[in-house]
Amino acid sequence: MKYTKQLTNVEEFVPVLVIKPNPAWVNQHGWLAYTNAMNTFATFNLPPNRRRDDNSQCIFHFKDLQELYGVRDTISTQNIIPNAFAVPSTLAPFHSTLQQHPIGYAYILMKLGVCQTDFSEDKRFFNLS
Repeated sequence: MKYTKQLTNVEEFVPVLVIKPNPAWVNQHGWLAYTNAMNTFATFNLPPNRRRDDNSQCIFHFKDLQELYGVRDTISTQNIIPNAFAVPSTLAPFHSTLQQHPIGYAYILMKLGVCQTDFSEDKRFFNLS
């Protein structure tokens, strides 16, 4: 209910990244690290004093999918948020020294019309590289 207004106001064809915190990651790295990471998603590659999350720290609006994937991939490949991306649990036995928990569960939402939306879990928060 807290975020209903922000999701209701999503414009058609504007992608939204929703990140639900992973309690295991927060317990391992702390709430401050999580907050700093969400601030990175909110402000990455934007001019000063601009945010893409309306201070929600979980719902991020992008101009298009290219921007969304560009921000996500750059944050991941350049390790801008240490330990945010993880190997899937199915591969954990083979990567015991790598991060085991992703920072959160990510979903991409796209409003297709007044009464229709589409969404999918973004599995890229698990990093195999």
